[in-house]
Amino acid sequence: GVPADQRDLAATGGDLLMRQWVIGRVSEVQPYLSQVQLTSDPAFGTERAWPAKALSDGTWEIADRQCALQGVGSGRARIRQAPENFLASGYDRVLVPLAHPRPMALVMGRIVAAHMLKTGLHYDLDVEPWGDARRLFHVYVVSFGP
Repeated sequence: GVPADQRDLAATGGDLLMRQWVIGRVSEVQPYLSQVQLTSDPAFGTERAWPAKALSDGTWEIADRQCALQGVGSGRARIRQAPENFLASGYDRVLVPLAHPRPMALVMGRIVAAHMLKTGLHYDLDVEPWGDARRLFHVYVVSFGP
């Protein structure tokens, strides 16, 4: 979330949603305390991540191929063996689903570099978080019950 003195009062609901980003998933819950596994944790991974790009009307254009995302530590993650260089095609964001099947996806980070693999058929894409988790003002836990 954004501190009150930095909020845009004219922002629409869509604008506000586009400013939200995924930092990880809850890995342990106790009374008054939860532990979150960050998306940069090497033990974090998902087979459902989509490269995307922002369009001029504020919506996303989402790539038609999902990718595997893996945390690599030091605040970074990587899309491994992407079938194309999405960054060169303008897809500079990464979306991850909030639940399966994919009812809604939020930004997880930005693609900052692409590296062609030795085979020449795939790319590893370096991903940085959308923002600095240490500067968060509000954190929302999204839960989908049974």
